[in-house]
Amino acid sequence: MHVYEKVTDLLVAFIIFFLIPMLYLGKRTDLLCQEELSGYTANFIEDVTTHGYLTKEIYEDFLDRIHRIYPVLQIEMISESYAYEPIYQKNNNTMEFTNKNQTYWTVTTNEDIINNLYSTKARHWFSYGGYFKVNLWKVEDGSKELITTCGARIRESMEY
Repeated sequence: MHVYEKVTDLLVAFIIFFLIPMLYLGKRTDLLCQEELSGYTANFIEDVTTHGYLTKEIYEDFLDRIHRIYPVLQIEMISESYAYEPIYQKNNNTMEFTNKNQTYWTVTTNEDIINNLYSTKARHWFSYGGYFKVNLWKVEDGSKELITTCGARIRESMEY
């Protein structure tokens, strides 16, 4: 055998026995981490949509859990809901309800939700029937990759 053949054989053996299994294990680890993140996110969404509100404690517990897996995750929360506003009509210097409502779609951004959590309210209420969505982004080296997204309808809301 020539020296080049031996070197080529060693390189092929290294690739087959070491490099491919290492790449496979790396992918497998990423898949397991993403699966665990999806589970944590689904539980977080379930807590919020069942109660109809988000507290600072629930949010910080969620942050602690996911940052143990991926320390570089960015969380984006969005709440969307219909708002109903009664329509009044002026009649002889008095306002009378017309038995109609104006409906419009409202979107609450991540910044608004966080501001409510860390204000004196320490709680953010969601509208019944609205939609709550969480996106988890992996941010590294200036690139942003969507890891998981999860959302559900708000089933309960008791803000008075």
